[in-house]
Amino acid sequence: MAKKKTQTESSEEVEVITPDVKSQEQETTEVVETKAQTKKAKKETKSEQTEKKVVAKKPSKKTKTRKSLKRTATEVLSEFQKVSKPSFGKVVKNTCVVVAVVAICTVLLFGMDKLFSLLYNLLIS
Repeated sequence: MAKKKTQTESSEEVEVITPDVKSQEQETTEVVETKAQTKKAKKETKSEQTEKKVVAKKPSKKTKTRKSLKRTATEVLSEFQKVSKPSFGKVVKNTCVVVAVVAICTVLLFGMDKLFSLLYNLLIS
């Protein structure tokens, strides 16, 4: 690696780091060797994988998507069959409840607005 030298100048110590040329060359050769080893390992694993593929053929992606599309379509249809539709009478009753709640909230907000405006006018005048 790098060599460390300490030099003294006037009253301070200065540390000088010089790179070691030999160690850098060794590191690069080690890196090249490890890359070559990983390439060999990858080639070996690829050959093993191709042997496994020959033994066990996998179905194509098209058939997998078709099966999944068919499966999802049947699931959606079965869920639609479970849905219950309310009768006309229930729809009318629920609509009346919603309109009544909206009307009550409108009256309350209008009343509060008038009350606050009266209080504001009393405080200002």
